[in-house]
Amino acid sequence: MRNLYFDCSSGIAGDMAVAALLEILGHEIGAAAAFTALKTALAALPYDGYELRLETVNRSSIACKRFVVEVTKPQPERHFTSIRDAIDGSSLPQPVRHRAISLFLRLGQVEAKLHGVCLDEVHFHEVGAVDSIVDVVSFAWLLDRLAIDELSAGSIQAGRGMIRTSHGLLPIPAPATLELLRGAPLDSPKAEGELITPTGALFLSQCSRFGSIPPGIIRQTGYGAGTHLYEGVPGFLRACLVATETNHRETDVVEVLETFLDDMPAEAFEPLAQELWQAGAVDVVFAPCFMKKHRPAVSVTVIVPLDRSEKALEALFRCSTTIGVRRRTSSRALLPRKAVVLETEYGEIQAKAVKVGDKTRVQPEYEACLKRARKLNLPYLEVYRAALVRAHGLQGMDWSGSSSTTLRDEGIHAKRDKG
Repeated sequence: MRNLYFDCSSGIAGDMAVAALLEILGHEIGAAAAFTALKTALAALPYDGYELRLETVNRSSIACKRFVVEVTKPQPERHFTSIRDAIDGSSLPQPVRHRAISLFLRLGQVEAKLHGVCLDEVHFHEVGAVDSIVDVVSFAWLLDRLAIDELSAGSIQAGRGMIRTSHGLLPIPAPATLELLRGAPLDSPKAEGELITPTGALFLSQCSRFGSIPPGIIRQTGYGAGTHLYEGVPGFLRACLVATETNHRETDVVEVLETFLDDMPAEAFEPLAQELWQAGAVDVVFAPCFMKKHRPAVSVTVIVPLDRSEKALEALFRCSTTIGVRRRTSSRALLPRKAVVLETEYGEIQAKAVKVGDKTRVQPEYEACLKRARKLNLPYLEVYRAALVRAHGLQGMDWSGSSSTTLRDEGIHAKRDKG
């Protein structure tokens, strides 16, 4: 498992993180090839008016990379929807688009909360500039290119003092930065100035753990130089690529939507669930509960990827009687899985193989068994049990050489023994 660990003893900014990751990628494929590949990827975005440079500078006697986005013409203010549509309509790989949009969505939700407006009304000022968009998309692309499974970081230097922004004079850390750092450990400030930018805090919000460097083998290190020098700190972000022995779990971030319904007819719940599935929900749960005055009600919980949460929220308001929905982001721990095909006496049955430690658990898919049973006019349990017998033959399947993403996509066949 590939863990990317950030040593934030000098804080973190978007350009520092990109520079550090570019150096790590450069160790693997060559510095010039890494920078060229990134520029080629960024060319897929419908933005111009900027030039990229990768420089080597000295910080505390350490040779560091400095990633520079030089803006060559005025840039407009941008909203979340325009940035989302630009990224989603590009030819960037789907995982890169998904992560980049999720990052901007997370930032938009924070800004909306702080300014008391809805997401569509949020104006991205500093982070909506083309240099910040380049930083966010570059970060998403580099994580994908380096096949990073998990992000983690040590304690963080945020700095102290005041900073002048488009919203006026603000304390350090800036309100958006502080909101994004919720749950992260901050050190006592050692320097005057903004050591963590909103973009840097946005990247740290993707970390699944904070603390010491995870146990494992350090494969590569990268040093990203900051634009500003502050007395009392080294002036660079250190990123470490660590190969760790893990429990084979991965993590992602989802949004959880919740509401209680005490005035909706029972017949309306099934079409509501269908609308939520179509909106992109990964789980929809209905549970009985009691509300005020002891009225029986139904608790509705929807788990949805960040970039689909607005569609799911719209479906809840449109297809149910709710007048308010609670929403929060939450991390998930996920086991690696493969789509497999079991060849049974009743034909091929799709199944899911899940890796739990050094063991494999295989479960036939309900819909596949039901479809086959109806086609052959057989009881569902008869087909399911036949598939389950074949599933036992996959307990020792080989999982090596595949990332968790590939595991979900590839298919294999479990053939019947001859004779």
